[in-house]
Amino acid sequence: EKLEVSPDLKHVRRIQPIPQYDIAALQRRYVCVENLPPGPTIELVTSMFREFGDISVVRIVARGESKGKLPTWMTNSVRQPSVGHAFVEFVDEESANKAVSAIFEEEDPRASLHIGR
Repeated sequence: EKLEVSPDLKHVRRIQPIPQYDIAALQRRYVCVENLPPGPTIELVTSMFREFGDISVVRIVARGESKGKLPTWMTNSVRQPSVGHAFVEFVDEESANKAVSAIFEEEDPRASLHIGR
């Protein structure tokens, strides 16, 4: 119901166009997390940031792999591309703001993270 095949069965096209989305709104829901411990997992990063709100997507990026493979609006926030990092997309902007402004106690494992946009 989303795709249509031509009568000669050689072409496929969308019935509904790809929906437009507001990149600025998407950017406000993303945070970049650097200085992660070695071998980060989606589960680990999710557990670190779950308290700030619902998370849509976590992307773990290997050292030096984000440039050219992700949109520049995401990779511009990376301060140290040679270090593994993650991008966390929250469901809403308020949750992302909470994560960016969080201050962790020294004994909290998240205290050494750099969280930014």
